[in-house]
Amino acid sequence: SNPADDMSWMVVPLSGFGKTGNHVVECNRIHHNSVGIGFESSWDLGSTVRYNLIYENHHYSDAFAAEVKGKTSEGANQPGGAMMFIDVMLSPLAIHNNTFWHNFLEFIGNWRAGYHHLVFNNIFGAPYRYLSNETIMDGPTYMDICRCLAKIPPRQRL
Repeated sequence: SNPADDMSWMVVPLSGFGKTGNHVVECNRIHHNSVGIGFESSWDLGSTVRYNLIYENHHYSDAFAAEVKGKTSEGANQPGGAMMFIDVMLSPLAIHNNTFWHNFLEFIGNWRAGYHHLVFNNIFGAPYRYLSNETIMDGPTYMDICRCLAKIPPRQRL
């Protein structure tokens, strides 16, 4: 636990090098959430996400999206979507053989999200709403990992 925590006796340490991670998320239907899957503080072993149907992950209404945005100073950084990465800099994820459909953003990068994941053989369908048409969350383009990767020249993507 962090010695700066107010109640360190209640904190369960999440970092044990070589002991955390290595999860398999497999054969699930992940749907009708604001965020389908969230990876946070994954600093150790990588995990695998495969053979899942991940769909309809977005805020359920524009009114709810506006409420989320107004809750805290970080509300605008919660746009909703299929997968959100927060503090996932070092542990690579293998994301393959999944179907993504009707999510707001597919991959959301928030707070030191890395671009080192192995993503292949997935099917990406139409989004819930195109980011260019977004008015509620002010178009969080900097959080769209897919859009950021598309800007990197092919030689540097390898």
